[in-house]
Amino acid sequence: MNIKFRFNIKYRLLFTSTLSVLFSQTNASAQNVSQENLDYTRIIYRDATSLANQYTHENINTADGSISIAQTDLTIPSNGGLDIEITRRINLTLGASGPATGRETGFGRTWWSLNIPRITTLTQKKWITRHPTLPNSRCSVDSPEFTFPPTHSAGAPGTFGYVFFHAKMYWSPPTLETPEDSNVLLIPIPSSPTPQIGPSVKWITKGLSTITCLPFIINGEGEGYTATTPNGNTYTFNWLASEEGFPLVNPPIGGFPTFRHSLYATKVEDIFGNWIEYDYEEPKERMYGVKLVAIRASDGRRADITYNEQELIQTITSGTRTVKYEYDSSTMPDGSSVYDLRRVIHPDGSILSIETDALNMHPASGKSIKCANTAFYDFPGETYFQLTEPSGLKTKYTLRNRRVGRSGIPACQVNQVGPIYSYPLRSVIRKTVTGPGLSPLEWNYSYQSIYGHSPFISGKNTTEVQSPDGSRELFEYGNTFQSNEGLLLSTTLLDANGNEKKSTKYTYDFSHGIYGARFGISPRSRIEEVQSGNDARRDFEHLDEHVRPIIKTETTIDRTEFTMKVESFDQLLRPTKIIRTSTPLPTP
Repeated sequence: MNIKFRFNIKYRLLFTSTLSVLFSQTNASAQNVSQENLDYTRIIYRDATSLANQYTHENINTADGSISIAQTDLTIPSNGGLDIEITRRINLTLGASGPATGRETGFGRTWWSLNIPRITTLTQKKWITRHPTLPNSRCSVDSPEFTFPPTHSAGAPGTFGYVFFHAKMYWSPPTLETPEDSNVLLIPIPSSPTPQIGPSVKWITKGLSTITCLPFIINGEGEGYTATTPNGNTYTFNWLASEEGFPLVNPPIGGFPTFRHSLYATKVEDIFGNWIEYDYEEPKERMYGVKLVAIRASDGRRADITYNEQELIQTITSGTRTVKYEYDSSTMPDGSSVYDLRRVIHPDGSILSIETDALNMHPASGKSIKCANTAFYDFPGETYFQLTEPSGLKTKYTLRNRRVGRSGIPACQVNQVGPIYSYPLRSVIRKTVTGPGLSPLEWNYSYQSIYGHSPFISGKNTTEVQSPDGSRELFEYGNTFQSNEGLLLSTTLLDANGNEKKSTKYTYDFSHGIYGARFGISPRSRIEEVQSGNDARRDFEHLDEHVRPIIKTETTIDRTEFTMKVESFDQLLRPTKIIRTSTPLPTP
């Protein structure tokens, strides 16, 4: 479950059916004028909202304390739904995707990135497959076990200095990222409960998007993708951009560099033929990320982006509205300069400020290379990230590294590559809000992780959130491998005195077997097949592909239990029959 907040509330006019009744009693001429005024007012207020009201959207995941923030700097609305939005996003848990060189195109080393639809993967320096003759067939690869990259090795086996890096150690499969759907690309299964698909569909997602292949991309080698999301929008992904990631280290001998490759959308079109196109340029250095220069719509709307000499975004302009970005520079020990995004100046002159001490931190999250390696390379102390809104409202997030566990993981031998049973993660531990005329508000987050190797399968991860009024909310998640991992099991709300005010228990459908229903096969599972010769159904990464629908919730409030039970689903696992009941509980 995610906790979401939105600041700088947008004010809108709401017109109810009462207005329709009132206008229907007037003459036809007056009714037409009034309706025109209403339409115009709606457009004006919507445009005024996007003119100077930069809003912040935070997402704190109570499953593990991970946090991401998105800020929309400019919105150009449409009549149909294909709005042009310039949004920055930052993942404070993951931090930078690569070394903080300060040379990244866009917003420097401050980890912000433009929220552009894409299909992305973490892999080697080139986005290639392990297919023996068609390494660039990233989309149309003819066998699922060829989807991941080849093993990298250096030196001769059995000699000092020999190192190898199997794909399991670093690779993440291609993942669709759009406003409608963000899921790993899966290999279709003929019997899977998926939408009607034709022979040209090569991939699907758990969100029910379908993906076909493009034979070429605009600016490089290999294939591209076309994705159709459930609402009918079609995305064309054929602009390649890459960023250097942190090296995968195999101490004390050597390391292996990783790279984040993304195919960005050049066009999105809805079912009515309306479209938005994205224009790009190559950055000075190919591995410095994506350089978006314009967004254009079929109805004439557009936004243009300019860059300074360091290829940092300087302005974003639409008509008479311009958003400006300012950076602070500092000098590294080697004499090079790095740049950090510090201020966003809105079209009306108001300023949003950004402050953090975590820029030089490597990301804490990530899975151990080998399943038996439980060493945790911790960064002591706390880091913070603070946003100051134009109103003076300050929101500060404090984060700390910790370890998250998994249960039911098969024990393995030292240096064997396999599923890991714990991993480091940077989680939010405190959030404070202060501002003019506002009493300080503080939320505190604490975590407990119970885990262990198989046969232990009773682990759980618990998050407690303490609110400014002293009330506490507990979130309990399963962490058993290939079973309830990542599923919310229960929530409990306690008042400041520790009295239970509300509790909810969740029950999931496992009737399809331990693996549950699945819409496709994750390429991640095929790594294990190739490496260890396991059967195709022994999928080590079930979360990518399997579905665990909720079939029952039991909520207790004021000594009354409210039950929701799903009696049946359709072939896409959507509820078709739901029964809701309430039962008074006996007085103690």
